[in-house]
Amino acid sequence: MKILLIDDSKTALSMTKIILQKENHIVECSTNGQEALEVLKKTIDFDLILLDWQMPVLDGPGFLNALLEKRITYASIVVLTAESNPTKVMELLKMGVPVGVLDYVLKPFTKDILLDRIKKLQLKIQRQKAMYAKQIQALVENLTKT
Repeated sequence: MKILLIDDSKTALSMTKIILQKENHIVECSTNGQEALEVLKKTIDFDLILLDWQMPVLDGPGFLNALLEKRITYASIVVLTAESNPTKVMELLKMGVPVGVLDYVLKPFTKDILLDRIKKLQLKIQRQKAMYAKQIQALVENLTKT
């Protein structure tokens, strides 16, 4: 899978990137939501976004709001958060569902937890990609008929 990893911690970025690359994922990194939006303007074909919730410049909620305003990707999103309050976690998930938030991972996480979560989401992500491909194909066919 092609993954966009967004986290302000250089240590977390480095460690998570290594874990993902060892599993043959292609990983691009950003240190805040604003930087990630710029990456998405250039390359939209990510399968998954791993999004830290608390960052400077543009945090997780700000990033999701930007996606709501102008949908520049259809990648699935997993939120990485240190927030352990179940009520707050549910609020962030509700906020993110319209733009593709499928799940969250509590920080600090282990390699096994992260990889297990990604593996469980892979089938769902593949189905979403197939659905979007069919929708695009249908739009193209309709445009060429007229």
